[in-house]
Amino acid sequence: VIRHASSGAVQLIAGKVDCPVLNAGDGQHEHPTQGLLDALTIRRHKGRLSGLTVAICGDVLHSRVARSNVGLLQLLGATLEEDE
Repeated sequence: VIRHASSGAVQLIAGKVDCPVLNAGDGQHEHPTQGLLDALTIRRHKGRLSGLTVAICGDVLHSRVARSNVGLLQLLGATLEEDE
């Protein structure tokens, strides 16, 4: 599991080791572990993700967590509403 301040650090390490590498957030890219926690929280409170409409408010362009949530929630069947 790698969390690093530099964008691309996870890909760099993954190319140099012979084992799975989990991205816990790197630089300005994403924050996938927080996205997973957010998805789990929504599912626990709403019972599902598929078919839900989720609004993400704030600075989506610069938020690693928001970018992670956009991709993950769509992958899990939610519809996203973005408000900048």
